[in-house]
Amino acid sequence: MTGRCDRKVLRIYGELRLLEDEMANARGSGRDMREVIARLDRLEEQANHLRVPVTYASMLYMLRNHIDLVREGVRKQVEKPAE
Repeated sequence: MTGRCDRKVLRIYGELRLLEDEMANARGSGRDMREVIARLDRLEEQANHLRVPVTYASMLYMLRNHIDLVREGVRKQVEKPAE
């Protein structure tokens, strides 16, 4: 079970990392961030529905916090005036 839990959490982390890379590449391009926000919402939904043993609770909590950090980065990017 522990290997399966690792893979579940790490898969979401991998998707989150890809999304962060896409955001970095799109910075300043005027890209519509609604798609990014929708993908973040899906990742958060997946994380919220993961069932893991208590020993993985902190890992899952950190994942949710990292999703929130990326969401805050998107929010700042959207609110930032064009240069």
